Amino acid sequence: MIFTIGEALPASGNHWGAWAAWSTVYSKPVKRGFFLHNLEHGGLVLSYGCNSAGDSEACRDAEEKLVALANDFGQARVLITPDPTQ
Repeated sequence: MIFTIGEALPASGNHWGAWAAWSTVYSKPVKRGFFLHNLEHGGLVLSYGCNSAGDSEACRDAEEKLVALANDFGQARVLITPDPTQ
């Protein structure tokens, strides 16, 4: 993932008590605390710089490409989320 200055994943603080559901394509951005917990448990988070796939044709295309990539990996510990801060 690429983050802009000020948007990096937290390096300290309270542990987030839950994670986002695996093998899910989210239509709205997943809160960073959730997907950070997924990363801590060996998951893969694929994100794209939109508010949702419905924002534009480019956003729908980005989501479709990430879904195809996740399918190529063949693993269940993946989630796909839009991330407008990218």
